[in-house]
Amino acid sequence: MRHPIFYIISIFIFSVITYSIKSYSINSNQSKSHSIDLKNSRLIQAEIEILNGCGDAGIANLYSNFLMHEGFDVIESKNADNFDYLNTNIIVHNKNKIDVAKKLAKKLKIKNIEINENGIWDLSIIIGKDYKKLDSFEIIKKHYPPF
Repeated sequence: MRHPIFYIISIFIFSVITYSIKSYSINSNQSKSHSIDLKNSRLIQAEIEILNGCGDAGIANLYSNFLMHEGFDVIESKNADNFDYLNTNIIVHNKNKIDVAKKLAKKLKIKNIEINENGIWDLSIIIGKDYKKLDSFEIIKKHYPPF
C-alpha cells in the first residue's frame, strides 16, 4: 500500500454515501406512510362541534374524545350559549351531511335531529341534561372517565 491515506478517505466517502442513501430511503418511506388521502379518509365525514348544554364540567371534551376515537372529525368543543338544554340533540347546518347526522344519532343513541342552516360547522351536538340517561353514555364513560 503506497498511499494508505487515499484508502482511508475512499472508505470514509463510501460509508457516508451508503449512510446517506439509506437515510434518504427511510425518510422517503416514512413520509409516504404519514400522508393522508383526504378524498378517501373516513375522518373527513363532517365538521362537528360539541357543545356543553348541561353545565357539567368536561362533558363536551368527553364526547369529543369518544367521537374522534370513533373516526369523526370534531373541530370544536366548548360550552353552549346556556346550560338549560334538557335534551341532547344534533343540529344539521349543512343538509348534505344529514347521513352523517343519522350515523351520529345511531351511535350516540340520540333521538333529536334538527335542521338549522345557521352554523359555522356542518353539525353541532348539544349535550343536554339527559346525557346520563342515554344508552351511549354507558359506553362512553367506560372508555373515557369524564372527570
